[in-house]
Amino acid sequence: MENSSNRALISIALFAPGNSRYRDAIGDLEAIGTIIDKSRPELVGEVDLAIFLIEADRGLSSEDIADFHRLRELQLPTLILVAGLVSETESSDQWDFDDVVMLINRVLEPSVAPFLVLHGDDGNPSGLFDLANNKVVDYSSPYRKESEPDEDLLSLTKDFRDEFQENGYMDSDFVTGLRVVTLPFIPERGVGLFETDQLLTKLQQALI
Repeated sequence: MENSSNRALISIALFAPGNSRYRDAIGDLEAIGTIIDKSRPELVGEVDLAIFLIEADRGLSSEDIADFHRLRELQLPTLILVAGLVSETESSDQWDFDDVVMLINRVLEPSVAPFLVLHGDDGNPSGLFDLANNKVVDYSSPYRKESEPDEDLLSLTKDFRDEFQENGYMDSDFVTGLRVVTLPFIPERGVGLFETDQLLTKLQQALI
């Protein structure tokens, strides 16, 4: 990633649970400058981006849904980050990113999800499948690594890839606020940090 000192910062309206364990990870993203919490709604219209953090193991409340529709009326670029996808204990539920995306599309707004979450032998997230570039992004080691998918994975992801291509998504759809983008955000496994930062960089470039 580029050095943050060489990059313009983005002001963010952050909608997240008050005691979210992911707040620090969002604040550490290189592109973020000022974060305006939803407790200061009078300032939300003065920001560059709205981030709506959903913790899959907490679900969506009626307040979350109302907050989302209120911020979308402002026509801000909007990013949904889905966290809480790692089982903390063997007895805890395992939440699937695709299921959360379907929930988002049904109760919030149809969104664009450019990545699928891949799972390791332990059942927890270990990487991503990039639907735009047909690449596997491996996070099973300390170093992020991209590779070509095998034929079995291409077959399994065909419907997702076809749907992504058919929706005609372009970066300008996000930066103008026309389309909402949903990304997996799994900092405890390193998954999604780079992808989130890259999307914020595209917004920065559009604002220059």
